[in-house]
Amino acid sequence: MTSDHRTAAIDHLRALRERLGSGSADPSAAEECEQLIRAVEAFHMEGARFRMHGLRRRLASGDAHAPDGALQLLDAAAEALRSAGFGIR
Repeated sequence: MTSDHRTAAIDHLRALRERLGSGSADPSAAEECEQLIRAVEAFHMEGARFRMHGLRRRLASGDAHAPDGALQLLDAAAEALRSAGFGIR
């Protein structure tokens, strides 16, 4: 497991959380992103996969008010987590 990739994923997720928590964005999505960050920090792979899936569904659904670039940040985090060995799809 590469810690550099995990650190990069956490950085992407923190940037995403900031975007989700600002202005008219979805505050519950920001909280879900925070839970994902905690799962990654704790190396809780199953929790990270579960939270990643839920957050992706929320942002892609159209019900949430996802800011521009939110899905791209989530994709970048997912790629970094895959490289770190988290098995994210």
